[in-house]
Amino acid sequence: MYGVAESEKKDVRARVSEICQDLLPEHKTKFAETIDTVHRLGRKRPPDSKPRGIIIQFSTGLCRDAIWKEVKVAHTLRVNGLKFAEDLSKEDRECRNRLWPLVEKARRECKAVHFVGGRAFINGSEINPPS
Repeated sequence: MYGVAESEKKDVRARVSEICQDLLPEHKTKFAETIDTVHRLGRKRPPDSKPRGIIIQFSTGLCRDAIWKEVKVAHTLRVNGLKFAEDLSKEDRECRNRLWPLVEKARRECKAVHFVGGRAFINGSEINPPS
């Protein structure tokens, strides 16, 4: 998760839980149990700099998948400057970068495009990165 302000007095786990509860109020009671690990990335930065990202590990795929589904359409995240993103391996990031021109072209042509890890799919068919 990106965009969550840093504060010495704020518990980052509690803040992440609040955000998840706002996204899925019907699962409000489950987040205390299903959010397993929460921590900031990297070293502390000066107070006036961009806040560090947060890694969130869920203990169940059910809540994680429900959050992923909701963040794609959640207006409140954009309004508050928050963003969820996958924590990809170096290889997956490189593969996505090679696939990006094909994905961008397909989106301009109004085709259904999505990523799964380092793989891209256009209209349900996996595409291969250019050599």
